[in-house]
Amino acid sequence: MHYGQALEEFQAGQGTVGATSQPLAAVGATHSVERYVIVKADVGNTNDVFVGPSTVAAGTGFRLDAGEVTPPIQIDELFKVYVVGGAASQGYSWLAV
Repeated sequence: MHYGQALEEFQAGQGTVGATSQPLAAVGATHSVERYVIVKADVGNTNDVFVGPSTVAAGTGFRLDAGEVTPPIQIDELFKVYVVGGAASQGYSWLAV
């Protein structure tokens, strides 16, 4: 990672997901990623959120319990990161720098 160097901009967003996976780019992202993305499951979730590639499904991928956050995912485009819920209406937020 590149610490100490200022960014010109960053992106952040929130979304709600159910049993159908969706890319982070589907919830308002407009720019490519310069360094990394992190995803956090909402603390009020009643089920898990899973993060992974386009093939991610409930029960696969990187599992986030309510309130948990991914490690930095070093990737160049948000549309390459997908989220899916273990049940309907599971919230999450993301930060891309």
